[in-house]
Order: sequence, then C-alpha cells, then structure tokens
Amino acid sequence: MKKAYIAHPFQGKKSNLEAIKHICKSLVPFGIMPISPVLTFSFMNDKAPEERSKALEFCEELVETCDCLFLTGDWEGSEGCIVERNVALAEMIPIFEIVGWSGDKPFFKKVPSWWKG
Repeated sequence: MKKAYIAHPFQGKKSNLEAIKHICKSLVPFGIMPISPVLTFSFMNDKAPEERSKALEFCEELVETCDCLFLTGDWEGSEGCIVERNVALAEMIPIFEIVGWSGDKPFFKKVPSWWKG
C-alpha cells in the first residue's frame, strides 16, 4: 500500500474541505493510504500565524514519511501546497498531479508506473 500525501488548498473553505474528503475516500479503493494535512491538523487555527507556521512545519515532516505526493485542486495558488511540493522535490519523493476526475477515478498528468486504476 502506498502512502500518498494529498496536497490540496484549504484556505478555510468548506468546498475545499469537502473536495479533500472526496479525494481521500476515492483513493482508498486503489490501494492508496491518503495522508491529508487538512484532515490531520484540522484542530489548528489556520488564521493564527503561530499555529499556521507550526502546521506548515508539521506538514513538511509529514511529506517526508510518504511514498509520493499528489498535487490536487488549484495547488499552484496555495502557499502550503508549494511548500509541500518543494519538500517532496528536495527529498526526491515522487510527485503526481491529479488533473481531473471521472466519478471517483482520478486522471493524472503523468500516471504513476505502479498505479492500478
């Protein structure tokens, strides 16, 4: 089972939270253990600078424990997603971008060689 870090913008938006839940749930049948910092650190206040900084620090460490990173949603417009991507690049953790969905099946920009979808 692959542990995939899910990098998706949150910005306190309920629609992003629902999208993240959908993404995580949709990946499980494909043998993926989704690791979402949004769901994991939901107890932290993203609007409090000290807590946001600490959460980003946690995210950086969490990325390093995963087999790959999945970029989803409007990740390019998210400071947190950029930080997570940079950590994956520095640690040479494979990065895959999910560019769309057909029902519960993701479409990748470049399909992972181990993907069984």
